[in-house]
Amino acid sequence: MANDGEAMTLSDMPIATRSQPRVRAAHALRYELNVLAHDAADVVASIGGWLFDRRMAGWAVTVALPDPRDDRALRILGVKAVELDGEWPSTTQERIVTTVVAADLFDADGDVRSQVFAAIRHGEGEVAFWGADAPGQFGGGLRATQYRLSAAARAFKAHALAAVGNSEATRNAVEALLLGGRPAGLLADGLVPIC
Repeated sequence: MANDGEAMTLSDMPIATRSQPRVRAAHALRYELNVLAHDAADVVASIGGWLFDRRMAGWAVTVALPDPRDDRALRILGVKAVELDGEWPSTTQERIVTTVVAADLFDADGDVRSQVFAAIRHGEGEVAFWGADAPGQFGGGLRATQYRLSAAARAFKAHALAAVGNSEATRNAVEALLLGGRPAGLLADGLVPIC
């Protein structure tokens, strides 16, 4: 430190008063994963581990259900539940939206089908499905993939399954998804094609 009357050098100055070069922060994108389903139990059993891992990677994950009041299992996974009849998300430059739909809901609900097709036509993010059968309207246009769950995802999924009354905690370390829409980019991260 400089004595009285001596000039202070940069190294003598407190850090807070030093002139720091200003660095412009890059504009951060927000990644959103929106799920449309009949019930929380199906979501947890089918893709709960994948949703947990996406949430832990910083994605905003929302599950739209006809009745979102019993959302304890989804909260265990770190996922938010909303009304199925809510407003359809649209992408902006600040958001990248991915939509995941239960295949049986897609086939049974004309409104859901219209929303998904509109999103695909407008290039609004990526689309994926889960379920036993591929949605009929896509024919062979879907790519089957598997996701290997992290150890944490398996543990949280087991607790979420117990919360929905599924006493058989799954030992399965993979979950299956069908990718559709525009070519998969961010959505496919960690997903392995099934040949």
